[in-house]
Amino acid sequence: MSREEWEARERTRTVISYLFSFILSMFLLLMTVCLASLNILFSEGFFCRVIGDEYYQSVLSEIVTQAEDYTLPVGFDVSVLDGVFTIDDVRHDVNGHITAAYRGYQYTPDIETENSRLYANISASLEEDHVDMEGDVKEIIDAYIKDIDEIYLGEVPMPGIALIKAARAKVRGIVSTAAIVLFVLSLALSVVLVKLYKYPHHGMQYVTYAAGGCTLMSFGVPFYLWMTRVYARVFVTPEYFYVFVSEYLKQVLESFMRISLLWLLITVACGVYIYLSRNGWFEKKGKGRWQKKLQALRRRRA
Repeated sequence: MSREEWEARERTRTVISYLFSFILSMFLLLMTVCLASLNILFSEGFFCRVIGDEYYQSVLSEIVTQAEDYTLPVGFDVSVLDGVFTIDDVRHDVNGHITAAYRGYQYTPDIETENSRLYANISASLEEDHVDMEGDVKEIIDAYIKDIDEIYLGEVPMPGIALIKAARAKVRGIVSTAAIVLFVLSLALSVVLVKLYKYPHHGMQYVTYAAGGCTLMSFGVPFYLWMTRVYARVFVTPEYFYVFVSEYLKQVLESFMRISLLWLLITVACGVYIYLSRNGWFEKKGKGRWQKKLQALRRRRA
């Protein structure tokens, strides 16, 4: 083979290596997105961690505000709502709806205790005003409590909770399959890159480029969005849902940045392997082991 032919072959192999390295980096990035989605979108634990007391308090405030707006025209004093709904009640029922959505069953809050509190408050208020509790008044109270229940039951389910049910049923399997396929393709492409060269560390440098590219892509964009606080500029209502969505998006960006650290470690490990291999460290270790075995065999024969 002439020098020109050899150089042409090397250029072709280098171009192919860079192309495969780029494709591998895309596969790794897509696999990262799939793995992050499984952890972020389909993880009940992640979802519940995002929700803080601020969210529960905002939901409670919304419920109380709507209940007070409904109470005034009815003619009852708004004080009848004092202590009826608590943040613990809201937390229990919000989380109940989320758990049901992730695990695939229907959740119905038990609000008998809240109804008893409300009925007792109304009764005490009417007794102070010397109003008879018989007949039409009792029917009015029952109808009022039923309407307040509807306000509560309408607010505790998180907006968009139905999307979680749909995603759990239809999307999760697709994402899981895609992650497995991308892993297999990435592994196969890594093997091809290594096999393109006589010495494995020559091919490993292109695998390292791919891992490094995935590190930059999975960290750079989320970090920029996190620094510019894009998550705080979303426009959704009501206020308590805005609190959740903005915190959720923030946690998503931080999750991608944490995953990028894993790719950084893999990139560093590949770099260390290439450095040691170029300096013959593995060959020296292998020769040392064989030499020790030969010496031990000679001693036994002597």
